Amino acid sequence: MIEMLGVLAIIGVLSVGGIAGYSKAMEMWKIDKIINEFSYLLAGLMEHSEQLTKMSNQNPPLTCIGQFVEAANLVPESWKRLSPCNFENSIGDGVGTYTRNGMVAVEFSLGGSSDEYYEPGKRRNESFSARKCKAMFKDLVQPLHEALGVVYFIRTGGSGWLDYYGDKVCSGGRKCIRDLTPAEINTVCNSCTKSKEVCNIGMQFY
Repeated sequence: MIEMLGVLAIIGVLSVGGIAGYSKAMEMWKIDKIINEFSYLLAGLMEHSEQLTKMSNQNPPLTCIGQFVEAANLVPESWKRLSPCNFENSIGDGVGTYTRNGMVAVEFSLGGSSDEYYEPGKRRNESFSARKCKAMFKDLVQPLHEALGVVYFIRTGGSGWLDYYGDKVCSGGRKCIRDLTPAEINTVCNSCTKSKEVCNIGMQFY
């Protein structure tokens, strides 16, 4: 009897470990998929940046470009356009697309919709993933340090806004994207209190 209980306990531990390993693998697969989709979007926007910059200079300080993004096939069919600015990607994250003051801007809500920021009582994001946040800084943001003007990490509970600058404008004591260390990225991504706020990564480029 005791031996049987021991065997069952071992099976239980192995089952829990297997489920945890599977969950982590699935999360990493989703992160890789989303980063590939974001990379495609950013590459397309950079290709059209001159056209979009001219559009920005001829329009209000903030202009939505969701229709342009959709017409240019810069996002997968699995994405839904929710408004003139905003999309929902294939795992339910909000993505905002704009031109702003002569720059192209994209904001990625790290789990859920960035629209929650504007809805009283919904300024939280239980599905925020620090692992996804870290992967985005490491695999999406930092490789673009030469092309980006600025990347910002926003905590919409009103408790934080951090800016990091691309090579062309990183001077005068500004924090540079290229110099971000793994420890700094960990600190930034672990600072999000997902039960109280929505945390976004935004990027702007010329």
